[in-house]
Amino acid sequence: MPRPVKRKLNYRLSLMILSTSISMLACLVFCALSLCQELSPDSDAKTQSPVLAFTGSQSITAADIDFFLGRRATTPLPQLSFLMQQRAIHLLALQRQALITLRRIQPAPSPVELDRWLSQSGWYSQQGRNEDIEVGVNVDPKAVDSTAVQTADVGTTKSRLPSWDGLAADTHIEVDKLQDFAAFRGAWQHYLAQHLTQGNLSKHFENQKMRFDGTRFQIDLISVQTPAGQSPQRSRIDELIGKRREQLVGRPADWTASLDTPDSQSVAISRGTWVRGHGTLDPAMISPLLEAQIGDISQVHTASGVHLIRLVAKETGSLPLGEVRDEVRAHMLLFLLEHLANQSQNQLPLRSNQ
Repeated sequence: MPRPVKRKLNYRLSLMILSTSISMLACLVFCALSLCQELSPDSDAKTQSPVLAFTGSQSITAADIDFFLGRRATTPLPQLSFLMQQRAIHLLALQRQALITLRRIQPAPSPVELDRWLSQSGWYSQQGRNEDIEVGVNVDPKAVDSTAVQTADVGTTKSRLPSWDGLAADTHIEVDKLQDFAAFRGAWQHYLAQHLTQGNLSKHFENQKMRFDGTRFQIDLISVQTPAGQSPQRSRIDELIGKRREQLVGRPADWTASLDTPDSQSVAISRGTWVRGHGTLDPAMISPLLEAQIGDISQVHTASGVHLIRLVAKETGSLPLGEVRDEVRAHMLLFLLEHLANQSQNQLPLRSNQ
């Protein structure tokens, strides 16, 4: 049996985060934790969250990523793998870029709608916040869900509605970021109601049939890890990979020859691996294969690095839409998000701080 390339983490993270456009981000906790590697203690509440990247002048911190993945800071959190962290940074950047576009093309959520999201999000921590929930209201913090913090009379006592400042204190994230997060969720769901239709799903399947119909691609692959976003490090890797591509195109150079990378980046080289169009590689790595001829070599950027992919062979699939509808829908969510983000990418570029 052919061995799949070990890139499923990137792809599974995409599905998890994008699928939350309909459901609450808290549903991601269990999937996110199952993909993590080792436990590390939670940082002290007074410790500033490390900055991982920037979108424009706005930072992306470790706390932003935890919130984005639905990881509550009230418990010790598993440490994210490099691939999962970079994919999350990339997707959060796409979300911020897409929000700029959404605000141009449709009405923004009102303050009332943002406050409604806050009261129903389940994110407002009741643990250790007695100033917000008066003594005498019997609330189990573990039972907090989408109806978590509501005004409630119990005898002569009353709990208060959550505030943006309170959520900011609990999550160590600035209020404007939290409100943008809520604004995106509302605008994104409205956008999907118009565009994520059965007719568009069918068109998406037909336009990229080999991605979904079970077609298999045999590939040679060189991957060099580098953090998501623009950086001198990524530029150096891009140049290095470009030179290797020039050596390989139309020449009998050894694909597995060692690659001397600066800054001790991790390099993975494989030959003759069979992959499907959906579920194994990052979707961006599949895109050039859909149009490639046998022997073509493509240079591809993903959230986790820069890659060379050579198409060695192809086996056409025949799965109908009815059997892969969930896969088509998952990829269309990413397709729509990237479509919106690309319109504002220059206005809010992603830059690495790692």
